[in-house]
Amino acid sequence: MPLLIAGFFVLQLERANAANAATDTLFEDDHMDQDQFNTGQALLYLGIVLLECVEGSPWINPIWISFQVLAFGIVATLQNFQHSFAGFLTTRIILGCCEAGFIPAALTTIASWYKRDEMAFRNSCFFLGRELASSCAGLLAFGILRLAGRGGLAGWRWLFLIEGLMAVFVAVILISLLPNSPTDPTPLFFKRLRYFTERERYILVARVQRDDPEKTKAMVPITIRDIRRTVTNGRIWPHLLITIALNASTSPLTTYGALLIKGLGFAKLKANALSSVGPWISFFLVPLFGYIRST
Repeated sequence: MPLLIAGFFVLQLERANAANAATDTLFEDDHMDQDQFNTGQALLYLGIVLLECVEGSPWINPIWISFQVLAFGIVATLQNFQHSFAGFLTTRIILGCCEAGFIPAALTTIASWYKRDEMAFRNSCFFLGRELASSCAGLLAFGILRLAGRGGLAGWRWLFLIEGLMAVFVAVILISLLPNSPTDPTPLFFKRLRYFTERERYILVARVQRDDPEKTKAMVPITIRDIRRTVTNGRIWPHLLITIALNASTSPLTTYGALLIKGLGFAKLKANALSSVGPWISFFLVPLFGYIRST
C-alpha cells in the first residue's frame, strides 16, 4: 500500500503542477495565453481517456505499474525543456498517455491482496496519495519557485525538473520493492527479497480466493461486448453522474486554484502556499470516511 500511495502521490503532482507553473512565467516563456493553457490541460485528460481501457489487457501487473511511473516521470522531467505552445501541447498529451490507467491498475492490484470487506478503507488510504499531493503541491511550488534564475532557469522549469525527478525516484523504488502478486510476493529484480513465509503466502492467497473465487481466474482482455454491457448497466449511471458533479465542482480549483488566488492580488509564492489549505482538510477527511464505510 505505501508503495502504490507513493506512485499516486507523484502522479497527482505531475497532473497538477502546471497550475503552479502558470503562476510563474510559463505563459510568457511558452508564448501562450490562458485559452491555450486550457487546451493543453484538456489534452492531458484526452490522453488519459483514450488509453484508460488498456488496463483490461492481461499483461497489466505491478511490474507494468512501476515502469509506467518511470515513463511519466521522464516525460514530466522533460517538460523543463519546452519553449513554445506546441511543446506544451505535445508534452501534456504524452504525459496523459503515460499516466492513463494507473489508478484502475493500482486498484486492481490492491483488490488482489484484500477481501471485499477490507477494500473501502484500503481504497481510501490509496487515494490519500492524491490528497497528499494536492496538499503539498502548493507548498512545494512555494519553495521551488524561489529558485527562479538559478542556473539560468525560470522557476517553473525548476518545478517541472524537480517534481519530475521525484517521480523517477519513486519509480526506481517501485521497480525494486513492489511485489508482483500474492502468489509471487517478490519484487522484479530482488527475487530473494520475500515479504512472507510460505505459510503466510498460502494463508494470504486462500483468504482472498475464499472471499471471491473470481480472483482465481486469469485476467482477460476487455472486449466490445464488455464495454457495451458496462455502458448499458443502469447501476453504473448514478455513480457516473455523482462523479461528474463532484469533478465539475472540484477540478477547477485543482487546475486553477493558485491562479485564482493570485488573481485576488496575492503574490505568486503566497498564492501557491494558500492553495494547499483546502486539500489538507480533504487529506484527513478521506481516510475518516473510508474507515466509517468499512465499519
